[in-house]
Amino acid sequence: MRKLDGEKSIAGIILSYVVTALAIAGLRTLLGYYMNIEENLLLLYGVIAAFSVVVYILSWIICPRWLSRKEL
Repeated sequence: MRKLDGEKSIAGIILSYVVTALAIAGLRTLLGYYMNIEENLLLLYGVIAAFSVVVYILSWIICPRWLSRKEL
């Protein structure tokens, strides 16, 4: 795992937040087409929580590799 300096770490946090927020909003919208959100609220929370964990883990793996090559 590569170490990032302070500026790149902050950029990675901001990038991860934006990507995760957009992905969760898109997932909620997509699931809204296939099921009634009000009736399946606990299922929706579980799906989004599992999705968030996967995206978080991927961001820890991908962001340092990608940002270490970029000039900020």
